Amino acid sequence: LMLASLLGTRFRLEALALVAGLDLQTCLEGLQPVLAEGLLNALDDHHKQLDNVHKLASAQFKFPHDRIQQAAYEIASAEYPNIAALKLEIGRALLALERRKQSREPLFDIAEHINCGRALVTNRDERLDYARLNLALGLQAKKASAYQPAWQCLLAARDFLGEDLALQETALALDIHRELAECAYLDGEFPLADAQYPLLAE
Repeated sequence: LMLASLLGTRFRLEALALVAGLDLQTCLEGLQPVLAEGLLNALDDHHKQLDNVHKLASAQFKFPHDRIQQAAYEIASAEYPNIAALKLEIGRALLALERRKQSREPLFDIAEHINCGRALVTNRDERLDYARLNLALGLQAKKASAYQPAWQCLLAARDFLGEDLALQETALALDIHRELAECAYLDGEFPLADAQYPLLAE
C-alpha cells in the first residue's frame, strides 16, 4: 500500500509491479488484503483475468478516499528517508515502460515523480531529456488553458537545463523561458513571469 500511494490516487497493476520488482500475479496477491478491507478499489474487472497478461497488466486501482492515500504516503515518507530519490527511480522506471509501449498517454504523473528528484539528476543527456519532456508537457497544459501545471512543468524544465546547459542549448532555453514567462503571467504569478524577461533579453 505504501508503494501504491507513491503512484498517486490511481494506478495500473503493471506500474505497481514494476516499481515493486514483482511479477503481476504476485503483486496482485499482495493487494488482496487491502482490496478486501476497502482500502483500495478496483476500477475494472481486468484483475480477475489471470490468464490474460495484457488485461491483467492494465488492471486499474484507486484509493477510495484521498485521506487513505495521503496516510499511506506519510507512512512511506517515514519509511523511506530519501523520498525524492525513490520517486525519481519510480519516474524513471515508469517513463521507460511507457516509452517501450510507445504510449501516447500524457505523462504528467510520471513527470511529477521525476521532477521531485530533479536535484539528483546529474547526467547531461538525462537532464536534456527531462527538460524537453517538461517543455512538451507544459505546452500541452498551456493548450488546455491549465496554466498552473503548465508553468510548473516549465519551471522543472528550466531547472533540469540549468545555467550550464542553457548556454549550450540556447534555442531550447529560449523556448522554456518564453513559455514559462507567458504561462506564469497568465496564471497571475507575476514575480515568476518578470524574472524570465531579463533572460529573454540576453
